[in-house]
Amino acid sequence: MTPGTPYASLPGALRVLRFARERGWPLLATCGGFQHLLLEFAINAAGIADGEHGDYGVTGGTPVIVRVACPVPDRAPGAAALSGRIRVALRLPSQVFDMYGLARIDEEFACNWELNAAFRETLEKAGLRIAGFGEQGEVRATELPGHPFFVGVLFQPQLSSTASTPHPVIRAFCTAAQRFERPGRS
Repeated sequence: MTPGTPYASLPGALRVLRFARERGWPLLATCGGFQHLLLEFAINAAGIADGEHGDYGVTGGTPVIVRVACPVPDRAPGAAALSGRIRVALRLPSQVFDMYGLARIDEEFACNWELNAAFRETLEKAGLRIAGFGEQGEVRATELPGHPFFVGVLFQPQLSSTASTPHPVIRAFCTAAQRFERPGRS
């Protein structure tokens, strides 16, 4: 799932995420995809049936994805609330930590939306592991323990990945995708 919201079909995006989550298909969600991963999990795994993403407008449901609470103070005019290279602390143990082998990373962001902090504990209790945090404890990376590869990051690893120097998250996703074997496939 890629950056860029709102998507043309919110229900379609949520179906793709649920399919990958429930059937064990490798999935990497970045930026807007990460936001939708959190929304899908909130709705279908954590019991927040009326969960909403603020970029689609609020219609009286539960605001799971909201505007970034603490925008980067020195961002360029017109830039996203979270823009530029921003520090992320990684949780040990986690798949994401293992991808880097570091406790702190600096990653490229271009985002206006994030998880409503009020729902962090609810998502964790439903089984989602928070693997990366902003400086005030904001959720920046997640994973699903026991799933072959179900990782979401609010940053955009694709911006700094190249063929000669693949980003650790991109490399880990490609490895998981290569190992993936669909049932019935020969």
